[in-house]
Amino acid sequence: KVLDGEIDFAVHSAKDMPGGLEEDLTVCSVFDWEHFHDALVLNPGKNEKNLLIGTSSPRREKQLSRIHPGWTFKNIRGNIDTRIEKLRSGEYDGIVLSEAGIVRLYPEIEFEKIDHRISIPAANQSLIAVVCRKDSKYVEEIKKTEDPVSRLRFDMERAVSDILDFGCSTPNGIFYHPLEKMLYVDLTVNENEITMHRKVETMQDAVNIAGEIRRILP
Repeated sequence: KVLDGEIDFAVHSAKDMPGGLEEDLTVCSVFDWEHFHDALVLNPGKNEKNLLIGTSSPRREKQLSRIHPGWTFKNIRGNIDTRIEKLRSGEYDGIVLSEAGIVRLYPEIEFEKIDHRISIPAANQSLIAVVCRKDSKYVEEIKKTEDPVSRLRFDMERAVSDILDFGCSTPNGIFYHPLEKMLYVDLTVNENEITMHRKVETMQDAVNIAGEIRRILP
């Protein structure tokens, strides 16, 4: 609809955007990088041992099962409202959601941020991206909403993700912390696992690391 001029711009969850855009389109603004964590929401009275956890993410299940071998994971579907209702009904002891979703929609809910070095977020998790035509009269105005730190994180993670290109069905986490200047990668491909935490100063550093990983994994 943006491409054919039906709308002037579109606001997306950057995590769900496809890898490439049409030639006439551009990401003219990126913002809200801070709420990148995975988040654990527990029913009252539950501790963190031997829990039944709801998640639809193979990545979250894979990463969290490493440090919580007593947890049992059960698939959960539906939007955030549905998932919270299933939790409150007692179907699950806890659920794992994105911190961003909770903060934006349910700020009153208590949750625990999961360390990003343990549960490495999906590429562009939490980021909001605005897409418009390159020749749009609104480009410069929309650019004023951009946060440069968010743009740095967006570009770094997209570069790595585009090179690795394992798709959403593969458990993978790709996260660049723009203040720590650290790249965190966690991948499982055909039972081959690789976890990497590297200092990254430039885009070329990120590209080189992605190429290194691509050569290791089938």
